[in-house]
Amino acid sequence: MLRTGIKAYMPPGWFLLLATRSSVGIKRRLIIPNSIGVIDADYVDNSANEGEIFLALWNIGEQPQTLQPTDRLAPGIFLLHGLIAYDAADAVRGGGMGSISLRMSEEVLGSFS
Repeated sequence: MLRTGIKAYMPPGWFLLLATRSSVGIKRRLIIPNSIGVIDADYVDNSANEGEIFLALWNIGEQPQTLQPTDRLAPGIFLLHGLIAYDAADAVRGGGMGSISLRMSEEVLGSFS
């Protein structure tokens, strides 16, 4: 996990999408493990890391890579998102990477039958 020293303040309903630059993936063979990173609006209030954004990268190449603080690795794009009806997410954020669990009500699950 790479520290970025960056916090992203955004209003509710927005998120920050992170993706590796094409040159980073092609030339340096570094990728984000799940292809993209999603930073929710409430992440900035994360008590576990004070809201600092971290970047996970995998080296899928054969050569070791040395990163510099000025390297441009993964641009961020702010996007607005909608909410689903009957959103039953009620977990409390515990800190980054997969920290929110989603529990769907039987009413919602029943609507997919």
